[in-house]
Amino acid sequence: MSNKIPIFLLATVAALASACSTAGPFVSGLSSDGANGLNIEKCYVHLNAFTGIISNENCTSSTIHVRGSSANVAADSKWEAVQSGFVKDQYAFLLKSESSAAEAAIQSLTERQADALTNYILQEKGRVYELSKNFKISPELDDNERAFIRWYLSKYSGYTPK
Repeated sequence: MSNKIPIFLLATVAALASACSTAGPFVSGLSSDGANGLNIEKCYVHLNAFTGIISNENCTSSTIHVRGSSANVAADSKWEAVQSGFVKDQYAFLLKSESSAAEAAIQSLTERQADALTNYILQEKGRVYELSKNFKISPELDDNERAFIRWYLSKYSGYTPK
């Protein structure tokens, strides 16, 4: 009878050990990192045969940085150069225009062009205070340009000109 107990214990341990299984790793999540890359989450899948519960365990995350082709980078650089020239020309035109003509020109801009114009003003014509959304207009600008910036930012941006 003493030989039967160890055999029973060995059989029980073997049954318990074979009741759970793990497989993997498998990709369990993909997301953008917001900086031209991918976040990849990999986990092992664990099956508990006694309870019927499937769970993830031993998860790891890694980031892969994706770079555009040199053709895409060159095209982006050309677009930025064209856009920069366009914004400066558009800004100069708006400064010289009567208010109704300036209004019509601004209304005709695409969203991307309007954003570029606003960014140009914020970066080149004063100082931005992000927390308060205030914009201090450079004192070096003439009265006409200061008046235009006050009008434009008050009407077309979330910034308060000072």
